[in-house]
This record gives sequence, C-alpha cells and structure tokens, in this order.
Amino acid sequence: MKPLRIGVIGSFLALALGGVFLFNPIVEFYDVLPDIFGYILICFGLWRLSDFCDDFAESLRGFRAMLWVSLGQLFVQWLLHDFLPSFTRDLAIEGTSVNAFEVPMLILIASFVWAVLNCYFLIPAMKSLFAGFATLSIRSESSVLLKEKHAKLYWERVSRVSTVFIIAMPILGLLPELTVLSSFSAEVDADAFNFYPFASMFRIVLGIAALVVGLVWLIHYVIFFVKMMRDRAFCQSLDERYQTEIAPRKIWLLYRRYNMAVIIMLIGLLCTADLRVDGYPLVTSTYCVILTVIGYLLMGGNKPLPVAMLLAGGVGLSILSQMHVAEIGAYLQTYEPSDALRSPKAYEWFLNVRWLENLLSIFTCCYVILLILLFWHKMGVLEKHIEKSILQRDKKTYIIKTVVASIFLIGATVVSSVNAVFQLDLRYLWWIELALTVALFFTMRSIFMDIGDELSSCARLETANKSEESDAY
Repeated sequence: MKPLRIGVIGSFLALALGGVFLFNPIVEFYDVLPDIFGYILICFGLWRLSDFCDDFAESLRGFRAMLWVSLGQLFVQWLLHDFLPSFTRDLAIEGTSVNAFEVPMLILIASFVWAVLNCYFLIPAMKSLFAGFATLSIRSESSVLLKEKHAKLYWERVSRVSTVFIIAMPILGLLPELTVLSSFSAEVDADAFNFYPFASMFRIVLGIAALVVGLVWLIHYVIFFVKMMRDRAFCQSLDERYQTEIAPRKIWLLYRRYNMAVIIMLIGLLCTADLRVDGYPLVTSTYCVILTVIGYLLMGGNKPLPVAMLLAGGVGLSILSQMHVAEIGAYLQTYEPSDALRSPKAYEWFLNVRWLENLLSIFTCCYVILLILLFWHKMGVLEKHIEKSILQRDKKTYIIKTVVASIFLIGATVVSSVNAVFQLDLRYLWWIELALTVALFFTMRSIFMDIGDELSSCARLETANKSEESDAY
C-alpha cells in the first residue's frame, strides 16, 4: 500500500484535537479551556474535507459561526468576571448603592443566550459533519463507518451522542444560574424558598455532571477519528481522490486557504486588545503571534526571508509578552494596583510594570505593521504563482485602507501607552484603545474581503474553464 500523505490524516487529527477544548463544562459563564481554540482546530480539519462534499462545507460554515460566537463569549466572560465586579466595587466605595443581583442576572442572561446560540449553530454543524462522513462511506466503502450496531451505523451513533452533548452542556451550565430568580420571589413572598444561597452547591454538582457528559462525548468523539485514521484503505482512497479531482484546481485551493487564513489572522489581531480578568491579561500578545503566524503560513507561497522575519518578530513579542504576564502576576500576588498610590515600594514596582506595558505596546504595533507589509508582499508572490491578477481593484483604495488601518493601530498603541502610565487616574481610558482595535479589525477585514472577492472571481473562472475543457474532451 502506498504511504499516506499528511493531508487527510492531518484533517482527522485536527478534528479530534478540537474536541479536547469543547468537553469541559462552563460554570458561572467561565470557560477554563477556551472553545475558540477547539473551533479553530475543527475548522482547520474541515478546511480540506469541505472539498469532498457539501455536507462538510455546510459543517464548516456552522463552525465558523461558532468561532465568532466563542470570541464574543470570551469578551462577555471578561465583562462579567473582571470589569463589572470592579465597576460595582468602585460605585460602592463612592457610596452609590449597587444591587447585589445585577451581575448574577447578567450571568443568567449570558448563559441563556450562549445556550441558544450553541444549539442553533452547533447542532446543525455537528450533524452535517457526520453526514459528510456518511456520504464518504457510500463513495469509499469505509468498513468502520458502515459497521452496524443496534440497527444504527457507527457514524449515526456518534452523531446522536454529539447531539445529546451539545444540548446537555449549556442546560447544565444554565440551571444553577436560574436560582437567582428565586431571590426575587423571596423578596416579594416571605414564604417562598430562596435557592440562590445554594447556587454554589448546584454549580459544583451540575458541573461534575457536565464534566461526566463531556468526557463520555469526548471518548466517543476521539475514538471515532482514531478509527478513521486507522482505516488506511479509506484514507488512501480519499487521498487519491483529492490528488486527482481537487488538487489541480490551484486557484480554488488558494481561495479556500485564503479564507481560512484570514479568519485566523483577524482573530489574532483582536488578541491585541488589552482585556484582563482580575488584573491578569485575558489574552496575551502570544496568542496574537501564534494565530497570525499560522494564518500567514496557511496562505501558501511562503518565502524563507519573510517567514524568518515574521517568526523573529513573533518570538521577540512572545518573550516580552510572557515577561509582562510574569511581572504583573508577581505584583498582583503582593499588592493591589491602588497600593501604588500609598506604598513607595508598590509604586516603584508598579512603575516597572507600566514601563514594560509601554514597551509591549510599541513592540505589538511594530509586529502588526510588519505583518501587514509581509501580507502585501505575499499577495504579489501569489499573483505570480497563479498567473492571475488578484489585485484588480484600484490599488489606491488598498493603499488608503492600509494607511487608515495603520492610523488606528498607532492610535491604539498611543492610547495603550497613556493608559499604562495613567491607569490609576484614568481607569477607563482602555475603552478608547478597545474601540481603535475594533476599528483596526474591521478595516483589515474590509481589505481581506476585497481581495477574497477577487480570488473568488478567479476561482469561478477557473472552474468554468475546467468544465469547458471537460465538455470538449
């Protein structure tokens, strides 16, 4: 038997590893293993498989939607567990009365919305994923997928377990938060029982139940893909089909790689926002480096020198980011940020933290500018590779948008530096930085979408030419 290429096996492996980030319970709307990394891996696995049948393409669209849902979940998690508690503490210090149930009610609302979105996007996506394997089993006669037990095929059983998991997990996370509603009933009716004081106990019990459900699903899910990887005849047939039917469509493959790479790079750019939980960074610049480098390499057409420049800048930024995390972690273990106003030792230490934050902001700005420049260099390389113009639009428009993005980036850097110095006096200055980062995100997204439209036109033209050649033959 011929040796297997890494393509199909790599897709199955990415799908299996993605499940590792999804099985853990979300307690009090706090996710220890961020789902977004699992969805990135699953999208990466479906990236190649989506060319085999429409079910995989439909599944990929669903998991892409969950990428943005999970990104919003991270932001809401930060609001609920860092910003709002800090904000309410400040109001209490100022003497403003604060309702003790405001944050618990917001956690309940967030848990409910997340449960609805999770079921709405994830159930069809997961069903389409296994329906895609059903289609492949018919075409390639997989001995694993066609194995019956209790009048159900193997892929049907795993699909059913996945559906139960998707429904059960958000419900188990939502139920403890519903106890806050009983507190309002107890305020109105003295005879009504208030369950909210027992909310922590419910979270522990239902969290353990959710963990058991998650582990059962994860075992079924991972074993499914392990069996797929061990079915060498099945993988070999998929690999041969890919090389003969799909690989010759170079522009289409470039368009597909580009779409996946752009999503990863845009998420990486959002990771430059300075969001924190209890003073610690929620996302660090290391995440930005990892995601943007993966996205850059995924586009293809890589040259040694640009890749080396990007990796060197990324490694330097990651080292500085980890130094910042370690320094701020050591400070927060000893002092509170406000202690710098009272203690000379705390002030001196906090000053070092702020200078390190300034340096990190400047390095992050330089790294993103380098990334933008290397991106445009890569577009020129890819144009020569496919012998098609993918920059047919007015280049002046691209230049203007790039300059605007750079202005937003530099503005966010300046505000971040000012915030690092005056964060004790101007505590909500970071909102301006966040707004500028979001503006940078949408400006770069506009550029990426314009180029994607050009690539899509080239891919459609290539498909039409291939069809005409087949008809002529």
